[in-house]
Amino acid sequence: MNILFITSDQQRADCYGFEGRRVKTPHLDMLARQGTRFSVCITPNLVCQPTRASILTGLLPGTHGVSDNGIDLPDATGEAGFAGGFTNAGYSTGYIGKAHFKTANTFAPTFTPECRQSPHRRTGTAPTWASSTSS
Repeated sequence: MNILFITSDQQRADCYGFEGRRVKTPHLDMLARQGTRFSVCITPNLVCQPTRASILTGLLPGTHGVSDNGIDLPDATGEAGFAGGFTNAGYSTGYIGKAHFKTANTFAPTFTPECRQSPHRRTGTAPTWASSTSS
């Protein structure tokens, strides 16, 4: 058995052809027709890292501890999620794309306002990219 779990960011739920819109999404339409589609879902958080941690673990942000971008999901908590369960049952698992379960251990802080690991969040100073310079 193969399981393909597709998620996307920053789209309304009706931005697909299979939702009756005039947008053309033939491959996603086929997957929606032939697979299982969860159409009555909500996001547990406004930003992606806590939401992705909730999808992986089945827990709410207040339980798994990732309440904002820039807060890492503990390895043990992530391994207890559905992917770990599949691995323990003998399935080969993997992901493609932006997993975003960790920030500090996978890449440097983004220096964007939503990243708690960025120095400007602690010091109250603006990051250099936010400074306007005129020539």
